[in-house]
Amino acid sequence: MRPPRGIYCGIACSTGPSPPVIARGKGEGAMPDTGLVSAGREGTREPAAAPKAGRPRDPGIEERVCEAARAVFADDGWAGFGFNQVARRAGVGKNALYLRWNSPQDLLLQALDIAPAWDKIVRSGSVRNQLIDFGVTMLDAYMGPRGMAVLRMFIEANVRPELFEAYWRSVVEPSLDRARNIVLAGIDRGELPVDTDYGDLLDLVHGAVVSRVLVGRHDRRRKNVSRAEAVEYMTRIVDRILCTPTGVTSTH
Repeated sequence: MRPPRGIYCGIACSTGPSPPVIARGKGEGAMPDTGLVSAGREGTREPAAAPKAGRPRDPGIEERVCEAARAVFADDGWAGFGFNQVARRAGVGKNALYLRWNSPQDLLLQALDIAPAWDKIVRSGSVRNQLIDFGVTMLDAYMGPRGMAVLRMFIEANVRPELFEAYWRSVVEPSLDRARNIVLAGIDRGELPVDTDYGDLLDLVHGAVVSRVLVGRHDRRRKNVSRAEAVEYMTRIVDRILCTPTGVTSTH
């Protein structure tokens, strides 16, 4: 059957002139109400009313939830961690979490991920400046609630081995790989001796960061470290590790 054409199909007919509009009165034989507009715009329907806009999507909800997740885990550990507790702390509906994460573990791993922090580290320059950037970035990441949550993860490693294994694979190993690449690139460029042990070198840098984080939590004078103070601290540490003069020009 050929599809209907003309004004009765609700679209303008392109195969010839539209039939004339016949005016009829009410009663028997009256034209049915087709929802079409009057003469001058034959063949078009009144545009449907636009649906009312729903509640606008909150672009900051994920970060707010991740902040709450870090705080809940730092305070209560895995035993007290769940969607209910995190949603309550974040001040959001529980459904918002179910729509974004498959499980509380997935949420926690994303909250502890430091990959975004790595994006702030310079991609070029001397190994010295990259190590300073590495230390400053780690200080920024660990001085807040994330640091306590990470410490809690290591404390619970023996009682929650599956959780810790997932954390190690998804968060720690990628970070270790990127840190190793900084040192190995420095060796390739001749900035470090070929027999440099990248594990020892990174332990020294990261150990200084952890020490400052732990001390800073109990020393009000060091609790809020500015970026300038962090750069100055990590410059001293890296220069002593590399045995270079502190007066060497830095990009910071």
